[in-house]
Amino acid sequence: MFFDFAGTLVGPQHILTAAHLRVSTNAIARVAGLPHRITGVTNIAGTDLRLLTVDGRFPDWASLYARTDEAGRTAMLVGRGQPRGNPVLVPTDGTNRLCGWTWAAADGRPRWGTNVVRAALAPGESGLGSPAILACLFDDDAGDDEAGTTGGDSGNGLFIRDRDGVWKLAGVALSVEAQFNTIAEGDGFFGSIFDRRGLFEQDEAGAWIPTTNTEQQRGAVLLHTRVSTYASALNAWIAQRPGDIRLLSAASPSGPFAEHPSYAVEPAERELQVSANAEGRFFRVEGSERVEVLEAGTERIRLRY
Repeated sequence: MFFDFAGTLVGPQHILTAAHLRVSTNAIARVAGLPHRITGVTNIAGTDLRLLTVDGRFPDWASLYARTDEAGRTAMLVGRGQPRGNPVLVPTDGTNRLCGWTWAAADGRPRWGTNVVRAALAPGESGLGSPAILACLFDDDAGDDEAGTTGGDSGNGLFIRDRDGVWKLAGVALSVEAQFNTIAEGDGFFGSIFDRRGLFEQDEAGAWIPTTNTEQQRGAVLLHTRVSTYASALNAWIAQRPGDIRLLSAASPSGPFAEHPSYAVEPAERELQVSANAEGRFFRVEGSERVEVLEAGTERIRLRY
């Protein structure tokens, strides 16, 4: 899903995103036309995962991929990062060889594509500290749907189809190799590169050096935090239902009443919002003796409890 930040709905009240985005309480996640205010934040220790909580309810969400067989599996990536810009060309044998594309200005357009998980690493194996990692390559031989990640994709999801046929969240976008140069000086550029031969990358001191390449790894590496390692702890948090307000609805005043499938809560204002397609429903609020209709518009219904 795409809000003012990127993340994936993983429960009726939870969003999983990247901690380095620093999304905090009071941020707004607009889902199905309803503004959900973030009321809680949980960081998964030693990782770049951040679990966000709202007081309302989302209409649907993704399950977490809990199996540890990710390596070699086809993955679907979704994002809203920067689109393809200018071609990156390297002179080779009297011609210009296409190596990839620079990143153009962000346009906010949702995108999807596929890749293959090349490695599924346990905590400490990646050399990036402690998090568990899924690693993919942006290749030149993976078909028309081959996808990478760009600036603005952090927090977006990588999905793998489970044995039950359902695509489940297996990774959260962390980082990508993206800063290159065609010469050994200057600022270089950010781009999606499927063939690094003949390009330059920066060393730890910031100097431009020839890229290191092998026949097995020509493309840029993209990394996602591996969800399966932390799925048990995440599911335990997701199973909790924070807040003491539940919006119930029924087709008649006498019921039976059940929790409404989607609603947003504004705790400070003691307000709830539901989409206008809930017209004709009767509402109750657990934890409150009264419900007042503040607005019944064409797009939303506002209630005060």
